[in-house]
Amino acid sequence: MKIKNNSVPKDMTGSLTHLDKATFSGETLVDMKYITQLIKMTDKWIYAQIQKGQFPKPLKLGRSSRWKYSEICDWLERVEHARKL
Repeated sequence: MKIKNNSVPKDMTGSLTHLDKATFSGETLVDMKYITQLIKMTDKWIYAQIQKGQFPKPLKLGRSSRWKYSEICDWLERVEHARKL
């Protein structure tokens, strides 16, 4: 998944320093509410990024969507790296 610099939101304040790695293991599943609070973006923005192939696809559990915590961490690392370029 390639992230374009212009797709990185300017107001994203979530970073790996804010993630509580002691609480979550890599295989922990997180919901949309957790992700929107972490990255300070709306669910609509996240689903648009999924459609563009720029955000991890969720795991569907019935009608619920969940993401692997490790995939969100990886995505955040890529975004932070892209912002530094």
